[in-house]
Parts: sequence; C-alpha cells; structure tokens
Amino acid sequence: MQATIAQSRASPVPFPVKARNHAHPPSDALLRLLSSMEIELITTAQAISPMTTRCGPTLQRLLEQHGQDHVVIVLKTFTETTGNADAMIEQAILAVSSVVRAHPSWPEQVSLWLECFDSIALRELVALAKPLKPAGELARSAIAGMLVQRLKPIFEPPKPKPERQKSSEPEPRREDGAVKAIEQGLILLQHKGGHKNSRIGHVARQLGLLRSEEPSQRMRAAKLYAHRLDLVRFLPQAVLFKLASPKLPQPIREEAERILAAGGKLTGAMVDTMARRARA
Repeated sequence: MQATIAQSRASPVPFPVKARNHAHPPSDALLRLLSSMEIELITTAQAISPMTTRCGPTLQRLLEQHGQDHVVIVLKTFTETTGNADAMIEQAILAVSSVVRAHPSWPEQVSLWLECFDSIALRELVALAKPLKPAGELARSAIAGMLVQRLKPIFEPPKPKPERQKSSEPEPRREDGAVKAIEQGLILLQHKGGHKNSRIGHVARQLGLLRSEEPSQRMRAAKLYAHRLDLVRFLPQAVLFKLASPKLPQPIREEAERILAAGGKLTGAMVDTMARRARA
C-alpha cells in the first residue's frame, strides 16, 4: 500500500446525506484531530470529495464514547486506503467503528488492516446496504457484517483440519453460499424501487439467476438477514431460502433463529418439521 493517499474510485451510486442534528457539535479536540489528519469538515450543502466528511456530530460521539485512538484508526481506514477517502459518510464510519470495537485485535495489526481495506470499496458496500428499510441501524449492521465476512478469513484463518478417513457423509457447505445470495439480493433491491419488473429480470440474468423464483428468494433473504450475516453465513442457500420464505410462520422463523444463535445446526428438514408441527 502506498504511503500517499490514493485517488478515490468513482461510485456507481450517489450517496445523499441528510442534514444531521447538532446534539454533538465538534469540539476543539475533534477539530484539531481532523486538521492533523488533513480531513476537512464540511456542511451538508457542500459536495463530498476525498478527505472531506459531513459527519462532525458522529465523530464527536465516537470521540466522547471511545476515545481518540479509536477515532484515529477508524479515519485511517478511509484516508490511508485505496479509493476510500471520499467514503467518510455516517453509515460507513459507524460500520467500521463497530468492527474495530468487536474485533480489537484486527486493527492492532495496522499494516495488514489497511492493506485489507485497499481491496474493499466502502462506498460499494454502502450502496449494497442502501435498499434496506428502515435505513440507519439496519444498513450499518449489514455493512459491518459484510466487512467481517471479508476480514475474518484473513485475521482468523481457519485451522487446518486433521486428516480423517473418508466418510459417506457430504462435505459441509461453504460459508459463502448464503452470503453470496444475500449480496445478490441487495443488488436486486437497488433496482426494484424505481424500475419495472423487467429491469429486475435483466439484472437477475446478469447475475446468472435463470429460474423465476430466484430473484425473489434472494431479495427476501437480504431484507431479513443482510444485517445479521453472522447468524446465517454457514447455511446452505436452500435452507436460507426456506427460513426467509413468506410461507414460514414468524414464530417458527424465530425458533429457527434461536437454534442458529445458540450455535446449533439447522437443516431444511428441520425447518419443514417445525412448520408441520406448528400447523398440526
């Protein structure tokens, strides 16, 4: 990673930022910190560009709650990585802050942390999370989940499994199946609001989704679980779609989610059995 700040990648989706209240106006300490990092605090009337941010109140809250060192590593994640210097918007800042606090040992490896973000386009992740309604906490959680999904294999690589005799049981499904389906659902949701259904079909074909039910399955999964990727990341896609199905009663869905949250295994047959039991 070069020491100088790289030019920002162009984002395919604009990111309008609404005016924030000023319950936490920027303190002198925050202004000095931003100045030392050559970050300009701008108003909502000004266009966002590299090394600028409108998030003074958000950064002030982080400074008061978590201290200067925390704010510095959060901001360096944007300013010292390729293409992220113009992504200092609230949802992205809060998502990075969440990951830093949840996994403090990762950013302690500063060089590796920044190198990882050289290949992560934060504005693209914000664009993926944008269709989630209501915005705010759901979008922040979804972005944080997508960051963890990308960073965990690097900072916490899986330990090699001991050799064992071949079994007739199928190999475990890869964890990226559910994550990929949810990210495809987020892409489809971007095109749902302002376009006719034919546009959804075009985007679906570009994603390689040829069966008619596939787009709706992925969009439902994204709405329910994009902000809770850790809960469903190891599920096969077929089980994820059963769990997100509108036909599944909500109490059964919640029971299945409790099994997953406790670290239990969930199969499609288990979901079907629970649903039959509820209808009996």
